[in-house]
Amino acid sequence: MVKKFENNGKIHCMTGAILINPDDIEKTDSVYMKIFRRIEFFEYAQAFLAGRNYQAELDSIFTLSGAFSAFRKSTILKTRLYNTDTVGEDTQITFQIKKDLNQKVYMCEDAVFMVDPIEDLNKMYTQRQRWQRGELEVFHMFFKNNMNITKGFFSNFMIRLIVFDHTFAFPRMIWYFALICLLFMNYPMKLVMGSVGVIYILYIISAMLYFINILTFLRSFPQIRKYYAGKWYLCFILPFYNFVMFWIRFAGIINSINSNGMWKTKNLTEESDTFKDIVKNDFMFVTRVVHRLKEKVNGIAKEKQ
Repeated sequence: MVKKFENNGKIHCMTGAILINPDDIEKTDSVYMKIFRRIEFFEYAQAFLAGRNYQAELDSIFTLSGAFSAFRKSTILKTRLYNTDTVGEDTQITFQIKKDLNQKVYMCEDAVFMVDPIEDLNKMYTQRQRWQRGELEVFHMFFKNNMNITKGFFSNFMIRLIVFDHTFAFPRMIWYFALICLLFMNYPMKLVMGSVGVIYILYIISAMLYFINILTFLRSFPQIRKYYAGKWYLCFILPFYNFVMFWIRFAGIINSINSNGMWKTKNLTEESDTFKDIVKNDFMFVTRVVHRLKEKVNGIAKEKQ
């Protein structure tokens, strides 16, 4: 990254590729947790090696990852630095550089930074919710006064991203439930499950194409490439993993509407307990109403007798 800065004076900020440390993944004792972390490795490889390189070519990188980014001092001092009003401060400073300073964000594809694997599903849940909330908060900071989807959808990648990530999330959710409703509309089970199977197969094919693409990016890193190539079978599980991540991110959208942004948020276990308590209280309320109605009906019946 330093060489790129020195050789090109037009580069003012840069991010690299972030991957999960394979050594830490393979030290995991639990078999299920090890598979979960291997899939997370796949996800990061897709996002940074394929996704970020593509975005860099189109100057459409949305976030200079807080875990691995570098800036020229002269450039960073022209910004308002990190903003504590959002949990997505890395996204916020990226927007400052792109919109306020009108500078391009670059990608250093030869720089790889290893991070620790996620500890558990609860940590994953709070992390992805924070990312989702931060994206919404920063977008609102910069576009609340000039949000024009009709004009900006094709010309502004930021508006396209927010539409795909958030607006289109609701039709996706409706579609998932619509598949269940088809069964109650006398659609054959084979037809519904067959269509789901075809969609899943298409997602597997997409994952395999990503897999081949990422292998080309890892030619300079033979050890990582060998590790990644040996986990080809995860392409068959990745669509399900992405499905789960969709619902976690969707929960992040909902939570960003009705609660204030903070780093410490409820994890999956805490939210599940809250949900159970709400359902329990609602059920008890219905039970109490039914019980009172029965008492009144019985009382009226006794008076008539």
